Amino acid sequence: MPIPAGATADDWPSITVDGVPVRSLTCSEHDTAKVGVSVCGLQFGDDGRYSREIMLFGGDGATLDAADARALAAKLLEAAESLDSLP
Repeated sequence: MPIPAGATADDWPSITVDGVPVRSLTCSEHDTAKVGVSVCGLQFGDDGRYSREIMLFGGDGATLDAADARALAAKLLEAAESLDSLP
C-alpha cells in the first residue's frame, strides 16, 4: 500500500483498530524546547485511508512562561501551515 504524499511511515505493526492493521505516519515536526509538535496520522491497511492531524507531545504537566507560550504558538502556526499544504 503506498504511503500518502508528504509523509513517512512506520512498518505495518501488529497493532489493529477494530481488526484493521494501522501504521503511523509522520509528515513534519515543529518542536519547541518544552513541547513536541508533529503533523502526523494513521493509515489503515484495509483500504489505505488515512488521517492527518497536529499532535502535541511531552507537555504533560509542563509549565510555560510567556516566551515558551509564544514559541509554542509560533510552532503551532507553522504546523498548521504544513498541514494545510499537504496534498
